[in-house]
Amino acid sequence: EVTVQESGAAGQSVQLLLTNSRGQRISQQLISEAGQAELRTVSLGDQTGVYILQAVTPTERQSVKVIRR
Repeated sequence: EVTVQESGAAGQSVQLLLTNSRGQRISQQLISEAGQAELRTVSLGDQTGVYILQAVTPTERQSVKVIRR
């Protein structure tokens, strides 16, 4: 698991997407209306490796690489 703090999207919907290195979607969470700061826990897959966590709003997309050893 990894804990994510999202901020800067107050009042907007935020979608958290986790994919593995092959582009397969592992999990998806929707925050229908984000507050000032949101803490969420995202479960990683069972395999070690590289995952990409994306936070997507109606106006912006940010990605973070997560490495599980």
